[in-house]
Amino acid sequence: MVRGSYGLFYGHPLSGIVFLSDVVDGAQSPYLVAPGGVGADDLFHGRAFTPLGGAVANPAIGYLGNQQRYDPLAPTFLDPNTALALSPILSQTLPVARNLEYDYTQQGTFGLERQLGESFSVSADYTYAHGLHLLRPRNINQGDFDRIAAYARATAVCPGLPNVAANGCSNPAYGGVGGSLAALWDALGGASPTSLAPLGQLLFNQFRATGPNYTWANTISRGALSKGVMDSLAATFNLPRAPGNAVVPFFSVKQYESSGSSVYHAMTLTLRKRFATNYQLLGSWTWSHAIDDSTDVQTLQEPQDNKNARMDRSNSNFDQRHRLVVSSVIESPWKSNLMLRGWTISPTAEVPSGRPYNLLTQNDSTLINSGSTARPSVVPLGTPGSFASPARKVGLAQPPLGSVGTLGRNVYRTSNFSSLDFRLTRRIALAEKRRIELSLDVFNLFNRVNIREADNSFAQAGRPVGAFDPRQFNTA
Repeated sequence: MVRGSYGLFYGHPLSGIVFLSDVVDGAQSPYLVAPGGVGADDLFHGRAFTPLGGAVANPAIGYLGNQQRYDPLAPTFLDPNTALALSPILSQTLPVARNLEYDYTQQGTFGLERQLGESFSVSADYTYAHGLHLLRPRNINQGDFDRIAAYARATAVCPGLPNVAANGCSNPAYGGVGGSLAALWDALGGASPTSLAPLGQLLFNQFRATGPNYTWANTISRGALSKGVMDSLAATFNLPRAPGNAVVPFFSVKQYESSGSSVYHAMTLTLRKRFATNYQLLGSWTWSHAIDDSTDVQTLQEPQDNKNARMDRSNSNFDQRHRLVVSSVIESPWKSNLMLRGWTISPTAEVPSGRPYNLLTQNDSTLINSGSTARPSVVPLGTPGSFASPARKVGLAQPPLGSVGTLGRNVYRTSNFSSLDFRLTRRIALAEKRRIELSLDVFNLFNRVNIREADNSFAQAGRPVGAFDPRQFNTA
């Protein structure tokens, strides 16, 4: 027998995406975000205020000093324009791309089946699935690494130069050691006691395309860094500004877009024996490969490099290369023996290969992507500062500053799974129309430890951190 099929199956954007895009919108529901060291963390820890922390510890804007928190119902927080002015880091937003397309899948199958004798048959089936326009999050408002690195150089070098407070770090006498943005460091106060130079990256929103953090710059400088002044600085040092010189109140913009794709190939070989002569048998082996570049719509699943999402194309999270399953139902052939009749045993053996896991560094060397998807780089085994890979064939190291990791996504796998389950039943006739059935179910008969999850830290080399259930019994 020959069989085949083909179909197009269309999806529909998740209603949750629309919900998140509306709720996680910092322009409509601002929230205070502050990294350690800028003073805002003092507000919530009962510590003495640093000079910058005191700038926003103001009861007039809703700060409750005796409770070390803000009143969310204060007028300041009910007005987005004033609420945004409190946050050193602007809010993120999760918009839906304007050109979003509904995802769809092309699916096709082709199979051959042959009868062998009266009760046996064999079959071979091929399955193909190709997903297009799959949803994925991607940050379309990243910081500018070159400018971040240049300003970090000025921040690190300039304060240590002799007489820099009087001369300015951009003075030719220093030979340009402060880098290309040394003059911006000077313009923000340099080495003066009231300098805002240490906050340069925050003031200019990590030099994102949407421009500076105008509202907080005006707040933290007590009006000295007005929008006009910030625009003038941006023009002088060729820093980004939003189109139309608009005020865009966003940090990361993690857009939901339909740019993902997937492909799945599978070959299944099956042996069947219909129930006859007291038993039936079903055995199948599947080889398959699932590949994609976007498995989930969670913002934690954004690409390692948001400017090159193609680098994430690899094994799917659910890829399982081999799967062997054999099951049977065997009835007692001794129908006339009071003790042996009525018994049935149903064993099931399952031997699939392990599933992939993604090794991560949790530390983004590019400074503009996400640490939650940052992968290590492959180096020779034994390289100083590296960790051995799970296979102990290469080393894995934190990528150099400004680089993404060279290790592919979902390269390593957990160990193979193996389990034997069975059900034993006994039917006992009590009368012509009455009977009872007793059963015993055993799962994972040999109590094998099957690894379910591995540590995805590149420093731990795939250390097992979770296992499937041990041997279990169930009676009825």
